[in-house]
This record gives sequence, structure tokens and C-alpha cells, in this order.
Amino acid sequence: PETVALTRRLTLLGDSGSFVGGNRNPSALPLIAHDTGSAGITASTTAPMTIRYLAVTHTLDGPAIEANGSDMVVEWFYVNRSGSVSSRIGRGISIANSPSGTRITNTVVDSVRGYGILLTSVSGAVIQSSTVRGVDSLAGLEEGAGIKATGGSGNSLMSNTVRATQGPQILARGSNQITVLGNNLAGRHQLVRLVSVTGNGVFSNTFDLNQRIQEGDDGQGSQSDGRSALAIESSSSVTVSSNTFAEAASAGTMDAVHLTQSRNLNLFRNVFTGGFVNIVSQRASFTVSQTRSDSARAFLTASDADTITLEADTLRNIVGILQNLGQGIGCVNVTGAASALVVRNSVFENCHPGAGAAIEMSSVGGSLDLSGSVFLGAHQTAFAFSGRSVSARENTASGAGTDPLPRNNVVGMSATADTVILVSNVVSGYRRGSGISAAGTNRTSLDRNSVTLNGVGMRLG
Repeated sequence: PETVALTRRLTLLGDSGSFVGGNRNPSALPLIAHDTGSAGITASTTAPMTIRYLAVTHTLDGPAIEANGSDMVVEWFYVNRSGSVSSRIGRGISIANSPSGTRITNTVVDSVRGYGILLTSVSGAVIQSSTVRGVDSLAGLEEGAGIKATGGSGNSLMSNTVRATQGPQILARGSNQITVLGNNLAGRHQLVRLVSVTGNGVFSNTFDLNQRIQEGDDGQGSQSDGRSALAIESSSSVTVSSNTFAEAASAGTMDAVHLTQSRNLNLFRNVFTGGFVNIVSQRASFTVSQTRSDSARAFLTASDADTITLEADTLRNIVGILQNLGQGIGCVNVTGAASALVVRNSVFENCHPGAGAAIEMSSVGGSLDLSGSVFLGAHQTAFAFSGRSVSARENTASGAGTDPLPRNNVVGMSATADTVILVSNVVSGYRRGSGISAAGTNRTSLDRNSVTLNGVGMRLG
């Protein structure tokens, strides 16, 4: 019942026989009671350390393991194993200044304060197949993250499960080339946050955005305080690939991804189901490709000089849900001055049958370059653009079908800009409106467009 202090190379190995033979029941592990001292186990040495098959139970504040300078191997280690504490107490595992080789696997941190697992100026670490649940913040000290990496580089957070944290479930701040891979994350609060990160990214994670009352979710959403499943801030060259983001379409309170003052981001083959806004951007440059979105209030909103490319994406809503009753805000909405949007070979289906356009862009000095894309939905406007220049080539817009909110004067493609170029588009089925409305103050070029079965074919000026 006192702190274990490690000062030279050592393996601290508990008796694993009863644990393994008892279906890995943590109550069978040898217990270190953190009753005195600053931490349950301290390691202040540059020598490698190994800790396996042990449990720590806190009765006071401080880390379960506090290591500085050592490459640590921690496996089958339990902090506040289930039922051992009546409230959140103590902290998780803290590793600092480890140059390479730290591995934390098959470890469980439960009911702590400050953080679950903390890496500070650590490089090349792997945290894998571990569970963190129940983390409160420490006012003015720690935000209550599940797994947190500050500084360092080349760390990998893989196949972990994190629940019920007051701060982000995974937080990286200034930790470059970090890999967040295959983790199971859930709750209606901030799940992953990357700040001032360069390189690598977020791959094949599961983000469940539905409310989890049993884990303390407050029921609020992104509109209350800006929370999201994934936030990338002041970062560059980060890839977000093959993740799933899901919230019941009837709820629609959580944003999936927030991008802020970041550049050269690549979002590839992600799947979004439900939610409020799938991607929210402010002064970011990024590409979204081969991505699918079903039944969100909106797929993308951008509000501050953003540079965006959408390529080979499929964005659709199921007829009959709330978006079709005029409560959505379209698939894409861009309002920031001097923004640039490129859309290629994408499909937009029932984005906003009820009000507005699939792509709504009002950007002083902004540009839209649209090609090879398909727009489907009853009286669904393909795009409504106002800005510096628009070029739309070889797109198809069909307004055929039954409009859930019958309206007149709907336009298939609408452009007001200094330069308007519409070439080889197919626009049909807007029987109660117009196929094309184009007003170019300097230049209007309409060439080889097929405009049929509309109330009015084209309106110019």
C-alpha cells in the first residue's frame, strides 16, 4: 500500500495464472493500492521498463503510472478495476519524454480524473487494444481526455475503446505524424480533436454520435457549444479516411467533422449517416473524395475563404424524412468571401426538396467549377451561385418527381456572377419553373446545353 518506485531497468510482473485461467478476470490480478505518495508506480530513469498483469486502485489523487524518460511496455494493466472505487479518483497513466518504443496494450483505465492515458513529448509510442472509460476534468490542469498526446511524433493510437470522458475521447496537440486507427468512439460530445498537427491522420474509426444517457451525455449537440465527432484545427497534411460517422436521422444534432484554419487535408472514402452537418469548414483547404452521405441536414457548410474540392462523392436523402419538409439546408452551403469550390463527378439526390438548392454558394469574389455531376430530386435546384465566376460543364439536373412542398418558379441551374459559363449541361423536368437562369455582368456563355420539359427554358439577365 505505497508507491512503487522504479529507478533502473526492470520488469514488474504480476502473477498471471489465476487471471488467465479465470477468463482474464481483473479481480484475480495482484493489486497495488495507491494510498500514499504522488503515484501508484513511478519510473524515473532512461532504462526500459515493463509492467504486466497488475492492477492499481486509487484512494487519492495522482497517476497510476508516472514515467519520465523511459520506454515503457505496459500490458494487461488495470486502473480502478470495475467496482473498486465509488467515484472517479486518481489519474490514469502518464508517460513523458519516451524517445521510442513505448507500448500500452490490453490495458483498462476506469473512473479517473484528468486523463486516461497521457503521452507528453513521446515519440514512436503505440497505444493499442485498450479501454478508457469515465474521465473527469481537473479544473485548470487537464480537460479530461481519454487518450491524450502532447508534442512528440509518430505515435499510433489503434483499436482502442473510449467512453464517457469530459474532454475529447482522443486529443492530440502538437503531436506530428500521429495515427488514429480503428478506434471505437461514441457519445454526443467531442470525440477526436487534433490541434497543430502535421501529417498522417484518422483512419477506419467508428464514430457513434447518438446520445448515450447511461454515460452522462447531456443531450446537447453541435449547435450548443461547437462540439463535433472530429475537429481538426490549425493543422496540415492530415488524411481522414475510411471512417464511419453515424447518428439517427431523426435526431440530427451533431456535426461530424469541423475543419478550422487548416490546409492540405484529404477526406477519402468516409461514410456519413444522419447528423446535423457532416463537414463544417472555416478557412480550410481540403479535398473530399469517394465519400457517401445519407440523410444529414447538410453535407458541407463553409463560411470563411475556404478552398474545397469534392470528387466522386454521393450525397443523398431518403424521401420522406425531415429534410424533405424544408428543415435541411441543402447538401452544400458556401458563404465565405473569396471561397473556391470545385465539384467533379458527384451525385446529389434529394438534397433539399422543400427549399433551397443542392449547392448554395454566395461568395463575394468566389468561384464555382462544376463538372460531370448529377442532380436528382423533385424540383431540386442543382446550384444557385452568386460570386465572381461559375463554370458548369457536362452536368445533369432533373427536377422530375413529386415535390413534397409544391412550389413555382424553381430553377434548375441559377448563376449570377461576373462570368457565367454553362456548357453541355442537361436540364429537364422543371415544369413549374425555369431550366436555366443566367446573369453574367461581364460575360455569359451558354453552349450546347440540352434544356427540355421545363416551364421556361432559359432566363437571361
